Amino acid sequence: MRAILFATALLMSLAPLAAQDSAAKVIYQTGQVSLANGGYFKALSVGDQVKAQQMIVTGPDGYARFEVSDGSTFEVFPNSKVVFRETPGNWQHLLNVWFGRVKV
Repeated sequence: MRAILFATALLMSLAPLAAQDSAAKVIYQTGQVSLANGGYFKALSVGDQVKAQQMIVTGPDGYARFEVSDGSTFEVFPNSKVVFRETPGNWQHLLNVWFGRVKV
């Protein structure tokens, strides 16, 4: 019984960590790189976080490299529109590219 209670407590304490893993951090950025939110744009800078289901938009001179919590990276090139983890529960789908180019 103790083992079951311990395992349950461990799983419950790891749930917040899984939620934190659903973000990407800007590690390099140049030009116009923004988050789109209902017609408004928020400029991104090095160190900023992109959460699941947020759209990354780059201008004609925009480029950014992002790092995910597991250490993997992806790059978004100029004139691109990309949704990060559009399906948060599915870890196989990192990006949904609407248009433009990316490198994973």
